[in-house]
Amino acid sequence: MFVYHFKSDTNNTPVDPAGKFSEALGKLIAEVNQVDSKVIETSAVHEFRDLHARQHFPGLGYVKKLSIKHHLETLANYHTQ
Repeated sequence: MFVYHFKSDTNNTPVDPAGKFSEALGKLIAEVNQVDSKVIETSAVHEFRDLHARQHFPGLGYVKKLSIKHHLETLANYHTQ
């Protein structure tokens, strides 16, 4: 199992959460788009792709929900193999 942590480059202050999300999301999408990516295409990743395409920040609570959803789907997939 691989664990990734995508974070913004400008994480020294709590200002501009939407901008920070955009930076981190760009890194996630770049990794998922790699041919040999270890990130599983969960339903949460599909939602992250949609947010990236629309350049939309849904709020930190929703982002946390998607992160947890992806973790659960990834663990479920891992334990079924």
